[in-house]
Amino acid sequence: MNILANFNDSLTEYFEKVDKLAISSYSELLITLDDELFKSKPKYLKSIKISSRSILTTKGYVTFKRRYYYDESIKKYYYLLDLKLKISKYKKLSDELVLKIMDRINETSYRKIGKTIVPNHVISKSTIYRAIKNTQIYLDEKQIKIKEFSGNVHLQIDEKYLKIRGFPNKIPLYTCCMFTDKLNVGTEESPRNKLVNKIIYGTFNMKDFIDEINYCLKNIYHVSESSEIFLSGDLAQYIRSFKNKIYVCKAKYIPDKWHVLKSINDLMRYCNMNKYDKDLLLNTLKTTPKARIINQGQSYIIKLIKTHDDIEKIWKIDRYLGCCQECINSHHYSQRFYRTSNFSKETVEKINLIELSKCIDVKPKIGIRKSNYVIPKIHYKPSFDDIDKTYNVNLNSFTLQTRKLLANMIFGSNT
Repeated sequence: MNILANFNDSLTEYFEKVDKLAISSYSELLITLDDELFKSKPKYLKSIKISSRSILTTKGYVTFKRRYYYDESIKKYYYLLDLKLKISKYKKLSDELVLKIMDRINETSYRKIGKTIVPNHVISKSTIYRAIKNTQIYLDEKQIKIKEFSGNVHLQIDEKYLKIRGFPNKIPLYTCCMFTDKLNVGTEESPRNKLVNKIIYGTFNMKDFIDEINYCLKNIYHVSESSEIFLSGDLAQYIRSFKNKIYVCKAKYIPDKWHVLKSINDLMRYCNMNKYDKDLLLNTLKTTPKARIINQGQSYIIKLIKTHDDIEKIWKIDRYLGCCQECINSHHYSQRFYRTSNFSKETVEKINLIELSKCIDVKPKIGIRKSNYVIPKIHYKPSFDDIDKTYNVNLNSFTLQTRKLLANMIFGSNT
């Protein structure tokens, strides 16, 4: 390799050689581990054959050979190395590759991901689909670190209507953002604020939405019953009444400034007013047939106008930092959500967890769906229950309904 020929070409060539060396070394390490397991195996394990296996990673294929055993004590066959390393039976993609795929599915199509995610390798669209479908994402909440703060927790709520597979109409995805402070990370010419102690969350289920928010407030932000948080959002009824669903502390609702001013501007335009005049606006609205007014949000705005001589005082509250939930939604939930993405609800929930993991800087963990019938729980000598229930159960010869019934009997219902 001539390093002086061209920097970019030589750098790419160097990285490729390093990747190949790393993959080769790891494959040899797995083979060595299998040899050690063979030397220390108990007498009731009989080696039947040696088989090769390949798992695709972000750097390429890791190919290794391992022994297939017959366990005379429980009359079962299994690969001891696979059980030792918790490699599920039908696994083709590594966890780090699956996480990289999950991070990109809300940006581009499965087909494009398969062509670009691993250099010099193409993953089929169906393989990516199955990997996403059969993977569950978990976050270790103990790793979430919140800096000490003296201000109030800010809770912002909004929703986005998404086209979801299996539903004729768009359904709401409830989103929220919690933070405690803002930090100026820009310059004088280009000011820019960064939210401190930020946590984002999104789900389709309102009950889960309420429970998760209360859990975060109590167990992560450590609010007390006497604490007060600022609740912000648009003028939707469920957001205005959401303070009644916060049961771990007090909550004060402050409407988003942009939505308030826009609603006032709409009312002024409806009354043919060019300049804001509280008395004139209210008197004009009194003569307007109620059937021609006004949605619930604007009705709420009229009440605000009546009770505030200076509408700006609504947001002049000590320690209140403002609302930016519209920006949060646009930043964390890509434009692909607004198109006919044909995602399932489960896939969108996984995307939400990936976005949350990036926000709080916690590496997500991967689990395997129970429908895979492979959830290894490994000790040195696998017990009969572990192997019979999680590794060596083959239901493929049965019909779909029978497989579902037997799977529920073995693993318990998913509901």
